[in-house]
Amino acid sequence: MQIRGVKVDHATIQRWVFKFTPMLDKEFRKRKKRVGMSWRNKTKNGEPINFDQFSALVTPAGFKPATLRAEI
Repeated sequence: MQIRGVKVDHATIQRWVFKFTPMLDKEFRKRKKRVGMSWRNKTKNGEPINFDQFSALVTPAGFKPATLRAEI
């Protein structure tokens, strides 16, 4: 606003946020697309995903998961 030569107090901006946020939220929710209930775990060629191979792809090299040991 300062660039345009309008002086606005920070409290005024806060009041605008409180006033217009519910209206904007309502409009955004109207336009939001619904999420489908179908989740397909298949690759582009139609084969199921092998999650062991997938985890090997996304796990950093040299990563060793922590092991938990119970003290007896």
